[in-house]
Parts: sequence; C-alpha cells; structure tokens
Amino acid sequence: MEARYACRKSPWLDEGQRAPEIFEQVLPRLHTFMKPFVRIFQGQAADQHATTYVCGLLSNVEHKNIASIASRFGQSRLPLQGFIGWDTWDDAPLRGELRGQVTRHLGQGDGVLVFDPSGFPTSGRESVGVARQWCGRLGKVDNCPVAISLG
Repeated sequence: MEARYACRKSPWLDEGQRAPEIFEQVLPRLHTFMKPFVRIFQGQAADQHATTYVCGLLSNVEHKNIASIASRFGQSRLPLQGFIGWDTWDDAPLRGELRGQVTRHLGQGDGVLVFDPSGFPTSGRESVGVARQWCGRLGKVDNCPVAISLG
C-alpha cells in the first residue's frame, strides 16, 4: 500500500484538530490491518482507492461522501465511486480474512464470544438510535437506543 501515508498530508493534521503524533502511531497499524484486505482486491487501483477512502474518512471533510473525499485528495469521483459502490465484488473473502484475524488474535479452544443487546430508556428522540423498540431494562417496547456489546 504505497499511498498508505497519504493521510499524513491531510489538511486535517495541519489544522491542529488532532496531534500528529497520534497518527504517527496509528497509520502504520492501520496499514498493517488493511494490507490483507486490500490484497484481496489485487490491483494498484484498488490499493489507491482503499487508501483514499479510508484517509477521507479520517480527514476533516465535512461530508463523508465519495465526491467530497475524491475532491479532497485531488482525484476524480467516478473511479472511486466505482470501487466503493458500483463494482461487483464478493465480500466472502473479506469476511473470511477478518474472521481469520479475530481467530488468530482472540481465539482459544475453549473461548466463547457473547453478544449482548442492552436497551437504555430515554425520554426523548434526540439521541442517536432512539426508536420504539424492545427495552430489556423496562421489559417492554419503549423509546430507547440499543447497544450491542461483544464480550
């Protein structure tokens, strides 16, 4: 992923919203994490598009859409749009890679992963995810966001 450090050149870092030292530590780890996923796509264009997209999500672009991200990095929108939204590709190899990474780092022969949905009652609709849905704490359907925890 040759363009992996393109995020460093982001105006976001220059504007002082985040300490550059944070990204000096995060970017190599992000590169290491993304490398096997990008390799699945097999191509330099995919490498560039994946890097551009992730850097755009990390940038200070006001609207995190393809047009804004492509513009931020001086690229045409259409190739990036094709990669993210139009091209057909099988997600099974990506899910398999992620599953393999989780197994390598967290897996144990007797290990168990537990997903736990927890509802939190609220009195308004201003919080993210608030809807009339089952709230286990109340034992009924009411206004609440639900968080899914993994342990």
